[in-house]
Amino acid sequence: LTISDEGGVWVEARDVGVVWHAAPLLRRRMHAETITAAQVDVIRRPTLTPKTKTRGLPVSFDIDSLKARIETQAAFSKQRGLFDLGANFRIERQGGGEGRVQATSLLHAGDGLKADFAYGEVRPFRVNADAVEAQGGALAGALGLSPDTPFNLLTRIAGEPKAGKV
Repeated sequence: LTISDEGGVWVEARDVGVVWHAAPLLRRRMHAETITAAQVDVIRRPTLTPKTKTRGLPVSFDIDSLKARIETQAAFSKQRGLFDLGANFRIERQGGGEGRVQATSLLHAGDGLKADFAYGEVRPFRVNADAVEAQGGALAGALGLSPDTPFNLLTRIAGEPKAGKV
C-alpha cells in the first residue's frame, strides 16, 4: 500500500491486514476491529499544495485497534525513528470524534508519545498529549525541532466549541 502526492510516494506500508464488518457501510460507517501493518515507512513530508474544496468524509470511521511498526526517514523527521504504534478512534463524517494514540520508540527505551483527543459540536474539545525523547529524536524532528536535544511535551487543551476556534 502506498500514498503518493505530486512528488511521488511518501508513505509505504507492507503486510497490511484489516478485519472489518461490511454491514455498517449501509449506514455510511466503516468499522474495523483491527488494522495492522508489519511496516509503515514514512519516507518524506507530503507536498501541501492547494487542493480542490473537500465535501467532507464519505463515511464515519470506527477503528477498534490499529497497530503498526512505523519507521520515519530523515527526510520526514530529521533523523530516523522506529516506533510501535497503537491507536483506536472514532471519527464522524459530519464532524466530531475521539481517540487515543501511543507511539513507543524502539530505538530509545522510555521515549515515545501518548495522546488522547475528543472534538465535536456537542462535546468539549480536548487534547491531552505527553511525549518524551530524553536525548532528542525523530518525534522532535517531525515537529520541526532539533532532533539532537532533549524533547518533552506536556499538553492539556480543553474547552467548549462555542468558546472559540483552535
